[in-house]
Amino acid sequence: MLQLKSYVDMTGSDPQHQSYDYECLFPENCNPREICLSFIKAADKYIFRVNPHFRYDGSNSVMGILADTGAVSFSSWQDAEHALRNLSEEGIKPTTSNATPDTLTNWDEISVPEASELKTPSFEHLKERLQKM
Repeated sequence: MLQLKSYVDMTGSDPQHQSYDYECLFPENCNPREICLSFIKAADKYIFRVNPHFRYDGSNSVMGILADTGAVSFSSWQDAEHALRNLSEEGIKPTTSNATPDTLTNWDEISVPEASELKTPSFEHLKERLQKM
């Protein structure tokens, strides 16, 4: 991995090396499977980019991001290396951001009261109130 890191780090400093490209065979739940995985070092992050875009049917969230957006970035080489080592494993959470909440809203647990004091105003009511202003 240190040799890969040195190649990727060159992409951030050498104008002739925009990216370090690696032709690889992605897991069976990707279509197409033959993908060019590009590694890029930007100012303060490491980026994985794929070509062509692919469809992914699995639970690895880094693979899901790559399939959806075509690229994923990491704030450190350690995070990028961790993601790279686990690309073929299912259920891996990305380590790209600590700002993302662990859980999302469970919409099935949200209920709206049956009776509400709030009513949608009619056009005439809104028109009258605006004319008074």
